[in-house]
Amino acid sequence: MYANSRNVLIFVILCCVSIVSSYNVDTRRVIRHRGPPNSMFGFTVAAHYERGDNMVLVGAPKAKTNQPGVSNGGAVYKCDVSRNDSCQQIPFDRRDGQPKTSELACDDVETAVDVR
Repeated sequence: MYANSRNVLIFVILCCVSIVSSYNVDTRRVIRHRGPPNSMFGFTVAAHYERGDNMVLVGAPKAKTNQPGVSNGGAVYKCDVSRNDSCQQIPFDRRDGQPKTSELACDDVETAVDVR
């Protein structure tokens, strides 16, 4: 009876082990990206692949932009996955290389709340 209970217990444990999956995090070669203070940099993060390049898209809903009349319009950054602090802000609302002018100035609209 004892041997049979032990075999059942071992079987249950082995079944549970096969269900568990793990996630490998490399702690020796860390890549760290930092954004502007108080920008909520990292609020959203998405892995992205474009033209042979792996990158991370990072949202910063309270980031300052270069748009005239807008102080905290939010921003999305493109970051290299192989180098520290290699993020570049992705420009939005541009026409022919010139900032778009409008009567509507959107301040604190949290542009980068959802990055996919």
